[in-house]
Amino acid sequence: MNIHFFSFLIFALLFGRTIEYYVEKYIQSPLFQSVIIILLITIFFTVSGFIYKRYNLSSIKVRPKVWIPTLIIAIILSVTLYELNILPS
Repeated sequence: MNIHFFSFLIFALLFGRTIEYYVEKYIQSPLFQSVIIILLITIFFTVSGFIYKRYNLSSIKVRPKVWIPTLIIAIILSVTLYELNILPS
């Protein structure tokens, strides 16, 4: 798995609900909500792409033995933060 996609999965699991909450809270139109979320994803991929090229991280591959436990830990952390009301619902 490419590290670019892997970092997006971790970002989405940890901050996806928070971003969605604030977009829904401050923007009333569902169309504009979708546009803002798409723009945020595009900005994330663009900025992280520049960072990966700058530091030559684009050639790094994440092996399944590394990313599956990390993904499980990220899911557990997201659920824990959500249950503790740290992440907005």
